[in-house]
Amino acid sequence: MTGPESRSPLLGVEIRHLGGALARPAENAGVQNVVDGEFLVFYLGIPMVPGIEPQIHERMALLDSALAPFSTGRRFFNFTSGADPSSAIGAEQLARLRGIKRHRDPLGVIRSNRPVLPSVADEGLASAG
Repeated sequence: MTGPESRSPLLGVEIRHLGGALARPAENAGVQNVVDGEFLVFYLGIPMVPGIEPQIHERMALLDSALAPFSTGRRFFNFTSGADPSSAIGAEQLARLRGIKRHRDPLGVIRSNRPVLPSVADEGLASAG
């Protein structure tokens, strides 16, 4: 599925061992204060040539399928990349973050690569004029 002889369109596949401090809840550590699981798998594909993007997605889906029996179903927030953030932090914590975002940044001035709100306009937080 991956490796030098696989002809995989993925740039990299990483398996990271978890545990230690990541597995111990810390007081006031934020919304994802524990990373569940023994391992974290990360794969990356960059569509550097036209037409390769579907192959990248196919390979990622193949890896997802092969690893499904071992998955907790949770994602690491930094690796959500367009996925629903609740897959990493849970619906209750996401609702809490969205409330904080609405209260502290009602005009959507602060931006993030992993936004908890789609956009200020989408949420109806700002009015025209």
